Amino acid sequence: MKTGSTWDVVATVKAPVEYVIKFVDVYRKLGASHIHLFYDDPAQSHAITGLDLTETVCNMPYWNGKRPRALEKRQMANATVAARSSTSDWIIHCDIDEHLHSKQSISQTLAEVPENCSCLIILPVEAVFSSRPASTADIFDTSYFKTIRAGWKPSVAFWSEIYGDMVKLSAAGFWGHRVGKSFIRRRNLSDLHSMPIHMPSGPPLTKMNPMKSKKITLRHYDALLPAEWHRKHLERITREVLAIWAGDRRNEQSRLVADTLREDGLGRALELYDSMYVLTPSQIEVAVKAGTVCVIPPRI
Repeated sequence: MKTGSTWDVVATVKAPVEYVIKFVDVYRKLGASHIHLFYDDPAQSHAITGLDLTETVCNMPYWNGKRPRALEKRQMANATVAARSSTSDWIIHCDIDEHLHSKQSISQTLAEVPENCSCLIILPVEAVFSSRPASTADIFDTSYFKTIRAGWKPSVAFWSEIYGDMVKLSAAGFWGHRVGKSFIRRRNLSDLHSMPIHMPSGPPLTKMNPMKSKKITLRHYDALLPAEWHRKHLERITREVLAIWAGDRRNEQSRLVADTLREDGLGRALELYDSMYVLTPSQIEVAVKAGTVCVIPPRI
């Protein structure tokens, strides 16, 4: 048996430098062979550097004057560029607010995947907090994550008690995606039109004999700090960022955040943030017992 498989991670980035530094640090410690960063906004590009790191500024010459309007199209294009230049066995697309977690070496886990499987699905958990985070470090120091293990109906029932009518804007309690991300076996990328940012769909997915990993988890820090959370949703409302796959519930979230900030001010918008992402100690205790929140210590 192989002692380990090599793997790369690729991300399209528009974030403050501290988030990017954290992302690079996490994936280096996880054992990524190469990290591909594509800076979506040339005015917000950074210089992290390293032999295991490729940084690309996505300016107009990069796009040859044909920059895709939709964020997802740019992500797919960038991921495809990374996949074609990679020499690793596997590659995965992650957002800057998504960190993998594994109890054993990711390289070893990938080496154990049957040869007929070319798509290893990594299911997400979503960060919640015991108090509103005040720094970037606070974001990544949480030990509490919503989990999909309880199932759809039990999750809806549980989070309805916490969120009330707002639960309709969630996916069974998740404000972000529940789909997850996927390691794609790079030698089989030729079977796809492009590198997927979540996973292939339809016949291409079936052909890749997908499996769900029981050993690797995707930690999704969907909230970020309140200021960045507000900015993210406002940019979607103004269509400065066109996210064509966001879906109705995510778009409704953005409208709620924007309307609250505009009509009721920052104080009420912060209360909305707290109501969505901050749980009381008793709520956390009950959620852990119910299986709707899991505990993952903030280590790699």
